[in-house]
Amino acid sequence: MSKIRTAAAMGAAAALIAALAGCSSGGSDSKTVTIWYRPNSLPAASIKGVQKQFPDVTIKLVKTPDVDTKLTSALRANSGVPDIAVANTQPLRSAQSKIVDVSKYGFASVKSDYLDWKVKAAQGDDGAQIGIPIDIGPEGFFYRVDKFKAAGLPTDPADVGKLVSTFDGYEQVAQTTKDKLGAFVCDSPDSSVYVPKTFGQGYFYYSSDGKLDPGSAVNKQGFIDATTFGQKGLCLNAQPYQSDWSAGASQGKLVGFVGPAYEATLLSSSAQNSSGQWRVTTAPGGSSSQIGSNLSVFKTNADPKVTTKIAIWLTNATNQASGYQTDRLFPSTPASYSMAAMKEPESYFGGQVTAQVFAGIAKDAPTVTTGPASITTQTVFNNAMIDAVKNKTNPSDAFAKALSAAPTAQ
Repeated sequence: MSKIRTAAAMGAAAALIAALAGCSSGGSDSKTVTIWYRPNSLPAASIKGVQKQFPDVTIKLVKTPDVDTKLTSALRANSGVPDIAVANTQPLRSAQSKIVDVSKYGFASVKSDYLDWKVKAAQGDDGAQIGIPIDIGPEGFFYRVDKFKAAGLPTDPADVGKLVSTFDGYEQVAQTTKDKLGAFVCDSPDSSVYVPKTFGQGYFYYSSDGKLDPGSAVNKQGFIDATTFGQKGLCLNAQPYQSDWSAGASQGKLVGFVGPAYEATLLSSSAQNSSGQWRVTTAPGGSSSQIGSNLSVFKTNADPKVTTKIAIWLTNATNQASGYQTDRLFPSTPASYSMAAMKEPESYFGGQVTAQVFAGIAKDAPTVTTGPASITTQTVFNNAMIDAVKNKTNPSDAFAKALSAAPTAQ
């Protein structure tokens, strides 16, 4: 499941259990540092090497599948908060007073090691650095060369990238594969159209000045266009990480889609029978990226300088490059892109070095303005879009209804 969708589900759960503490106590002295992380959210090299790197501190690594839910609950209860946690920064802004501004404890000297837009996405409302970047999800267009050839379409990544560079071009390709193959190059309109149309303009339900703005022209147009795309029957209407998505990829019904770099793992596990046939190129509308997670440092430890230093080491370029190789965590550190781990041809993608495609996208992605209500607002509009496509509701009417149900408070 994509990180944003995962966070949405967890955010909803957190709201229900906010009154519960339910967590063991976190680190409270400078000699013990407790780190919460969800499975596959930190590079394996970071996990294995952190204790050796900091021998004077006892590192307690706690694998926490529902980390966002537990963290939100612990912060609201003011009990059991860890020293460091992998987190989605957007919902944490409401608890900013409990989070260390790491720019005061060493991060300012290394922030240029990370993508500028990712650094900004991990800042609080007043510019405080409340997160240290880990992974990101640059969006690319995945497609099958054998199916494109059968449909009479170009197959070279550069040529396909030009063909789908605009949403009109993407729609033409979608119509061609549907007409000639009975197959789709769109998994769902929210994933393959709505996300690149909005994220590509730096929009995630907040205006550039940080105000919640679900009624913006960018959101309205993106919603209407994506819903219309879906109502034309050009998408499989299957969500990533669901069985119908995997079946579509395996059975040759899904022969292309727009998705973040980490969905390559989902694809290769779902469609092993088409190994060697897939390629990646740039997505419609230009560069965009899922925001991904950050490491936040909390005011539970007596020595924020030490905890910040640990968090910085966990996310350095070398560790992040190894994280891509072993866990498909795409780095937020540009220096990683020139390392050997990110220059290896991939047999599943016919020998293509997909990391370099995604690296170019990551560098060019815009800064996305986010806020505490971004994830819950996205859930409202995504659900409205799915319903509108299914029921053939007028897209403008569906948008108006979703807008009336969207959060209005920051």
